[in-house]
Amino acid sequence: MQNIFDNNINNMDILEFYKNKKVLITGHTGFKGAWLSEILLLAKADVVGYALSPEDPSLFQINGLDKRMKSYFADIRDYDSLRQVFIQEQPEIVFHMAAQPLVKDGYLEPKMTYETNINGTLNVLECMRSTSSVKSFLNITTDKVYKSSQMPHEESDMLDGFDPYSNSKSCSELITQTYARCYFKDSKCAISTARSGNVIGGGDFNKYRLLSDCMRAVIDDKEMVLHNPDYIRPYYHVLDALKGYMTIAMMQYIDHTFTGSYNLGPTNTNAISNQEIITLFKNKLEKDYNYSFSYIIQNDSSTIEDTQLLLNTNKIQDLLHWHPTLSIEDAIGEVATWTYLYKNQMDTKSHIQDMIHKVFHDE
Repeated sequence: MQNIFDNNINNMDILEFYKNKKVLITGHTGFKGAWLSEILLLAKADVVGYALSPEDPSLFQINGLDKRMKSYFADIRDYDSLRQVFIQEQPEIVFHMAAQPLVKDGYLEPKMTYETNINGTLNVLECMRSTSSVKSFLNITTDKVYKSSQMPHEESDMLDGFDPYSNSKSCSELITQTYARCYFKDSKCAISTARSGNVIGGGDFNKYRLLSDCMRAVIDDKEMVLHNPDYIRPYYHVLDALKGYMTIAMMQYIDHTFTGSYNLGPTNTNAISNQEIITLFKNKLEKDYNYSFSYIIQNDSSTIEDTQLLLNTNKIQDLLHWHPTLSIEDAIGEVATWTYLYKNQMDTKSHIQDMIHKVFHDE
């Protein structure tokens, strides 16, 4: 494995590293969890998931993951159920994705949001504290954990998310750091957090997300409503995010000096606006699939969010040599392609697997 530390980390080494390793994903029925499950299955890892039952529709169901991996369906707030999974499965690597992931739902249901995102993290860490099998743990949070200040945000910036969702994720970060210091400092388990920008990809059925709204509008043959067209976000493809997560978990497994917190997002700080995203999506559908996509603009003041979020990703680039593979145009094009395939009842699973091969096999 020594070549993993070379300046040019080979993507194939990442897949080879996970072969035959027992990996637990919390939140595996969600959008990112389903994509990560696909990657790990292709890598021939021993994949186990713990999450709420999948919604209908969901990428987890569409790709038939319920028949291809071992799943436990329960709430991340249920410590006893989670503890039994750790005892029975003895995972080596844990990706913690189970969460209430939406800003607007955080405003609507703050108590549930805090309980899920704080107690859920606490339960996982408590299970790890009494499970010697875990060698690498990654808590996936968000770029919204930072206190609003000068941007782009760096990992050393203050954590104090503004709204209930963002703040609950800040708390999840702080709890993880405390456990790492107090209970895992001299253990065999390496712990890090990943603060991700806005991830896009085919099969995201979540509410209140820009490209999810686009996808549903196409599927239902309806006009899409674009909220806040001038908002700027660090959009990048889900496969690039997951490649980053897998790299962090792999590297700290091998060498604990790579533990810490990492920002992940577009390589440059010139993030893209909602209006530009819509334009690229529309152009892809019209040019490649002759599908006429229409939308109207309607500003939304029901929640308070930063109009611009930018991340400094120099740390993960310098230490782990990670950078996004797909351009924003290619990322949005993938979403449009997946949407077209799904709408026309074509093979979306092969499309996703082809995309995985492209990102993990190409330099």
